[in-house]
Amino acid sequence: MGILKEGFGRPESEADVDDMVRAAAQRLETAGAVVREISVPMHITAPSIMLASSLDGTLSTFSDLGTNGPNAKGHNLTEVIPFYQKARRERAADFPPTVKTILLFAQAMRNRYGNYYSAKALNQVSDVRKAYDEAFENCDLLVMPTTAMKALPLPPADAPPEVVWECALAMIGNTCPFDITGHPSMSVPAGMSDGLPVGMMFTGRYAEDDVVLRAGHAFEQL
Repeated sequence: MGILKEGFGRPESEADVDDMVRAAAQRLETAGAVVREISVPMHITAPSIMLASSLDGTLSTFSDLGTNGPNAKGHNLTEVIPFYQKARRERAADFPPTVKTILLFAQAMRNRYGNYYSAKALNQVSDVRKAYDEAFENCDLLVMPTTAMKALPLPPADAPPEVVWECALAMIGNTCPFDITGHPSMSVPAGMSDGLPVGMMFTGRYAEDDVVLRAGHAFEQL
């Protein structure tokens, strides 16, 4: 088990969350695991790469290109395409500030540069995936807090967009990199702090979902 150094002590991290997850990970030694710290420096920049690489695809979801975007692989949910097209035409004003901002920014980027910067970010996804794969040469699982903090208070209905954005983006630092790399991950309850739950995330090698699930089961038995 590799305790991912860069998953702790983030600018948005809360010390009690970090401490609880580290302690929970160490408990797995009683189940036979070897637990040690491991470093993946690219974990710090991976969220930015994820956001940049998803811009064009998010815009495609709400446009004529459909939910999978151009040149999609796998199954296309054709029945979803008219749903999003209708939503953009008739209910765009009801979208939350996060969705509005992403769509406007993505449209501006597409108008000015096509998908040039989206493509550059997608190319970097391979580098992110390689960085984690190299870490998995030395451990079977990465361990980190699911979110770096406990649940945040809901912003008031009249909160400015920047407050809503801060609440939304603060939570995804440890989770969103694996949205683009495809490494299987799961969150398990690590304990409670101030009456709020703390989650510990296990991330495994690509296609080794069973290892992640077995680790979660082992911790649950403890």
